[in-house]
Amino acid sequence: MGKATGILNYRQRIKELKELNLTSDLLSSVVFEDIAAIQDVLRILTGICDLKILRVEPQRSFRNLYGRSSVLDIWAEDSQGSQYNMEIQIAENEDHLKRSRFIQSRIDSRSLGSGVGYDELPDLYLIFITQKDFLNVRTGITRIVRMIKGTDRQAENGVHEIYANLEYPAEDEEVTRLLQFIGDTNNPEIPRDGFQNLSERVEYLKNETGGARGMCELMEREWNNGREEGRKEGRKEGELLHLIDQVVKKRDRKITVKGIADALEEEEVMIQRILLAAAEAGSNVVEEIYACL
Repeated sequence: MGKATGILNYRQRIKELKELNLTSDLLSSVVFEDIAAIQDVLRILTGICDLKILRVEPQRSFRNLYGRSSVLDIWAEDSQGSQYNMEIQIAENEDHLKRSRFIQSRIDSRSLGSGVGYDELPDLYLIFITQKDFLNVRTGITRIVRMIKGTDRQAENGVHEIYANLEYPAEDEEVTRLLQFIGDTNNPEIPRDGFQNLSERVEYLKNETGGARGMCELMEREWNNGREEGRKEGRKEGELLHLIDQVVKKRDRKITVKGIADALEEEEVMIQRILLAAAEAGSNVVEEIYACL
């Protein structure tokens, strides 16, 4: 890459960086590496004024050899041993309540070692920040509690579910300002009182020479990685489309599943999946079969 191209790329990344908000995975993952910044957010959303965060891990991975693995947006632990998972989920096609349930199971299974009693499970705060008010409560923050039906008694199990959204203001003015800032970090009219550490971290990463340069380098790497992944994915899709075409042609020649698998040097289960997709599509058009896989 020539010097002129490098300068142009840097200018473009600076422009893109200034437009990013905390709804961006890229920006939020770097911002919330800072304990003071995530502590500001968690104090306000949980209402625990003396909360002291000791550890934080953005993009924490929970591997599962026998099922679905997961990557948490921001995981943190406080001085009392309580754990926090904060997700900023802007996509509207997610089932946030079911995802919350799944995340709870992953964190709990990791927290509870062999031979440890259930009473030793730490308190867990599950915090979701979404673009829309998917619960239709018309307020910026909602706390879900477990109630015993027919009574006014709660059934506490140490799990605290908090759902915030960027669509409506909250009753608490500080929560409202925080949510507004998450959605629009460039708005100078939003007072930063109560989350100065968060504001300073964002300002440093977006506008200071050192922070901005590092962020631009990260954006360039992500862009190049995405482009390479796109090329790889394109090649994989092309190979699969070709395989579907070959399977359909051999099926039409009345060749058995085993015969097709042997001829194409593929697993029988893969051939069966393609044939089932073809039956579901009700078509021999390769792209329509691919869409049903």
